[in-house]
Amino acid sequence: MNKNKRLFIKLKFIAVIFFCIFVTSQIASVSFAADNSATLFNNGLKKVGGGAGYDNSLQLDQAENKLIQISGSVIQTLLSFLGVIFLILMVYAGFIWMTAKGDQQKVQKAKDILTNSLIGLIIVMAAYAISYFIISAIDTGIISFDSSTVTTQTSQ
Repeated sequence: MNKNKRLFIKLKFIAVIFFCIFVTSQIASVSFAADNSATLFNNGLKKVGGGAGYDNSLQLDQAENKLIQISGSVIQTLLSFLGVIFLILMVYAGFIWMTAKGDQQKVQKAKDILTNSLIGLIIVMAAYAISYFIISAIDTGIISFDSSTVTTQTSQ
């Protein structure tokens, strides 16, 4: 019983540390988001696009821009949380494997956890890529939402 209690306390301590790392990374990402580099980058793109002869007068209204920022931050937070879960699963599977002491059932359990967590990571990365593409397309005006239809901007 005493051994189980110590293990539970250690796991609780590790969970608190991971939670603190997760929270501080989110605070840091919010503070970095306040940087003005995105505006400078967009202004540079507008200058280059205008110099090349493209129409760069497309502006998003504040509500659309705010919606894009909120959805982007929600997706970033969820995917960061899933990344932390992936890391915890990898450490847990490694711990099971290292403490298996030749027990093939435990080794197989650890391999299954590793395989499933890698599949989950691939799914999370694909979800990030898809959401990044869609939000970027909406943000740049390639896709715009009218009252009842979705229109796409084509090159001329």
